[in-house]
Amino acid sequence: MSVPTKMTPQTAWKPIAESQWTEDNIRHLLRRASWTARPAEVKRLAAMTPGDAIDHLFKRAQYPTSHPILNEYADKVDEGLGDEINEAIAWAKAQPRYKDRVGKIKAKTYRDPHVMAITIAHYNKLRSEARNSGQPDKFRAQFRSRFGQEDSWRKYAHEWLKIANRPQNSAFEKANNFLQNIWVVNYRSLRGPSNNALADIHNHHNVLRKNFYESYPALCKQAYKTRGMGYMLDLPVSTKNRPNENFARELMELFTLGVDNGYTEDDIKEISKAFTGYSPDPDRSPYTLEPGQTDMILNPAQHDDSRKKVFGRSRDYDGDAIVDLIFERPEVEVFLPHELCRFYLIDEALPEGYIEALGKGWRENDFNVYWLIKTLFTSQLFYADSVRGRIFKSPNQFYLGLLQDLGLQVEPSVEVVRELDYLGQPFADPPDVNGWNGGAFWMNNGSINARRLIAQRLFSGDYRRGMKATDRGGVNYVVTDEMLGEFFESSGKKGREAVDHFITYLLPVRPKGAYNEALQSHFAKAGNREDQIRALKQVILAILQSQYYQVC
Repeated sequence: MSVPTKMTPQTAWKPIAESQWTEDNIRHLLRRASWTARPAEVKRLAAMTPGDAIDHLFKRAQYPTSHPILNEYADKVDEGLGDEINEAIAWAKAQPRYKDRVGKIKAKTYRDPHVMAITIAHYNKLRSEARNSGQPDKFRAQFRSRFGQEDSWRKYAHEWLKIANRPQNSAFEKANNFLQNIWVVNYRSLRGPSNNALADIHNHHNVLRKNFYESYPALCKQAYKTRGMGYMLDLPVSTKNRPNENFARELMELFTLGVDNGYTEDDIKEISKAFTGYSPDPDRSPYTLEPGQTDMILNPAQHDDSRKKVFGRSRDYDGDAIVDLIFERPEVEVFLPHELCRFYLIDEALPEGYIEALGKGWRENDFNVYWLIKTLFTSQLFYADSVRGRIFKSPNQFYLGLLQDLGLQVEPSVEVVRELDYLGQPFADPPDVNGWNGGAFWMNNGSINARRLIAQRLFSGDYRRGMKATDRGGVNYVVTDEMLGEFFESSGKKGREAVDHFITYLLPVRPKGAYNEALQSHFAKAGNREDQIRALKQVILAILQSQYYQVC
């Protein structure tokens, strides 16, 4: 990356002056901090100071306290099981292993943690018997029909798209995407060890939301105590007799310090002992957790309470004490600032001096996560010309930005969730614990073509799913000719100025030369208003399908 020569690491993170708070800079902020730069939001932020604008953008999202899809899933399981819950409880009464759980049941519903454990155990027992008798397929199908979460998972993803598409939620939910890509819990990995992957991922994400304004050490201490994170990195099977190194290694590599940065293999071995004995709370249901509430507890009987030598210091550390110890290390100052800049500022790595300067300020402000975000978005470097158009849009940003640019809502069909799969970003399901690679990895022949088709579909009068829903009234899922007319009139521009308006509105960097002239020439040929609306539709679609729209 080319950093402006007059901008040193010390001046790069200083706040911009209010005189620099121009509409152009505000559009740049909105495209990076949220999904896109809506004209109404540009005007709203222009009336604020830069700092107040960031506070306005990052207000906590209006996320449902009691999630409708989780409730629907639990109700579906209860309905599907029916009397089988009573059968499972009757079986458990005769099993010494489950006698205590039977006595703790408060309600005969899948939401009760003890009913849930007993029901799953009973089903596993029946399935094992069926396998031994040569009838495995019967119980495999029954298990899927009663406990399968695929349909609910797609509905949950669809609900998130609708929430994130609301402009008042966009910046906060995009920031949560950033944290999710560090503290990765993916759906694919949880389907095996967890019987409640949907609820476990939901609760993990809520812990990240809840701690967004806290210190990063506090967030770390909460994030590893979620059932989702535990199952993702094998914490429940890490005991004092058999410590598992997975979480200890990723805590260093992926969450706090970076690969091979300030720790040794011996440190990892010792740290793994500190994280033994953490397991899901058997008395807590993943379906009744309060937002941000964790569901892993420390079992003293399985915890190694011996002295561990970490970073040359010996003590009987537990998990929280290890987190505190890590944040005494100088290397921790640069990890999250580096990841934040890659996500929001530029796909390439910044020179070390810039990250180190930001990291020192972060330490001085108690490693507060929101301080780091606010400093980035009010900094001189963030608004430099050299960082414009240097980030490839993720599929989430492309799709939600496209909807917001066009004034559309997420269509009422979960098929759109599959389309994001085709773009390369299945909801909350990155390929592994490293998360999404991002950058140019989003762009290949297949995904580029899929983006073009999605944009074209939203302008298609014969797109039945979208048109039928739009025709029912009240909500727009596709761009109609009437909407195009409103776009045209609201711009207040004519001729070349109209095309210039939409280039400015939709693109982060103005294209030069032949591209601009081709758009201008095409629009200039339009005669009456009907022809102009048709030409405007073609101009906007050409912009949305161009390489320039794929970056921000």
